[in-house]
Amino acid sequence: MTRSPEESRQALYASPTGSGAGAASPSPAARRKDQGLSARAPRGTRGVLWLLALALAVITLAGCDARDLGPDSGWSGVTVSEEVVFVGSREDELLALDRANGALLWSFPQEGQEDDGLEGIYASPAVTDDLVLVGGYNGILYALDPSTRQKVWEFQTDDSIVGSPALVYEEMREIIATPTPSFGRASSIGAPTPTPSDGSPSGQEAVASRLELIIVGSSDGNLYAMDTNGVEQWRFETGNKIWSMPVVYEDVVYFGSLDHNVYAVSLKDTGSLRAGDEMWRFETDGAVAATPLVMDGRVYIGSFDRKFYSLDAFSGQEAWAEPFEAENWFWSKAVSDGATIYVASLDGNLYALDSTSGAERWRFEAQSPIIAAPALVPSGVAVATDNGDIYLVRSTDGTEIRDFAARDHIRAPLTASGSIVYFSAMNHTVRAVDLQQGFWTELWCFNTKESNRQCE
Repeated sequence: MTRSPEESRQALYASPTGSGAGAASPSPAARRKDQGLSARAPRGTRGVLWLLALALAVITLAGCDARDLGPDSGWSGVTVSEEVVFVGSREDELLALDRANGALLWSFPQEGQEDDGLEGIYASPAVTDDLVLVGGYNGILYALDPSTRQKVWEFQTDDSIVGSPALVYEEMREIIATPTPSFGRASSIGAPTPTPSDGSPSGQEAVASRLELIIVGSSDGNLYAMDTNGVEQWRFETGNKIWSMPVVYEDVVYFGSLDHNVYAVSLKDTGSLRAGDEMWRFETDGAVAATPLVMDGRVYIGSFDRKFYSLDAFSGQEAWAEPFEAENWFWSKAVSDGATIYVASLDGNLYALDSTSGAERWRFEAQSPIIAAPALVPSGVAVATDNGDIYLVRSTDGTEIRDFAARDHIRAPLTASGSIVYFSAMNHTVRAVDLQQGFWTELWCFNTKESNRQCE
């Protein structure tokens, strides 16, 4: 039987060895009832669940409280648009909150809507001008109209969706028709006198973009590409579950799989490759659940083998002399200011690495496993631990500036907009905190569980 991350963690308390983790997956109907995530055994015949169970055991042994490990599933990150904050709740709802004060604007599914329920939300929502996209643990990607707050379409996969969808935009160049004056006879002072325009194009070029594809991975092992109407365009099959969020760079999509590989898949028909064809794969010695960071022609990603890699984005070859190795596994996505890579590990450290060489510049010891991706703010780097502590550290040397207690586990990635950090915690809260000038100022807190929607 497969289990969700929360159910796997709970099972570890009852069975520290994680026995039974390699059992066969049930049917889709039974799986929805069980709500399960699994993992693959390295090089073996058993499923990956035991590997995930080991990762979760690391967190357990680090001091997580068994009382907090209930059957509720999901730890969605926050997505910020111009005026609205979108986040998945532990009550299996997509919430739209007012960005200014945290007030609830709407939710999905709404009371009375005919829907089976998302059965848990692990992925951060994706937002466009016309759609809000959210993947459910029921294996369905939902596309919602933010103006009508209704479902536009849904796309069914054969297992749970854990990673966020990626959006692929097509750049369009067009000639903008602007009025061009035509000149008549000269005036008395010799200057041309404008006459009404005939509206002919002036030749000015404008660049716009439109959503072309939506890419999402599933625990059924497939990466799916669909158009804006939810119609599948192609799929790419891996050897195991995909929890990693795909990342698009230069017409290539990059992602990790629990089959131990990092993949690069073409998004375009180019030469001998067609859209959806594999360009390269890079094999690690552990499952890859992290979302890659792709910049400046390199792919930066960590693995459950405790190593953090830099790969050439076009060849898949290692770009560093050797990968950086931590004391435990990498789960979260790295962030960067260009020169430095900031990445957290389950060993409880935030590492600052030279982006060119991979050399360690400094480390910050948070003393608790880190699952959530850190965030960059003007005053430094914000990092959250599974114990619920958030630290603001100086990006130059890793010294602590401030700390803040969220009162419960934080596993979803932190989201920064300027000096404001948005995050959700496992105690059913969503918060906005301003870190301007290094001080912690809580702007609002929303309780997703309590009827009054206010935090204590």
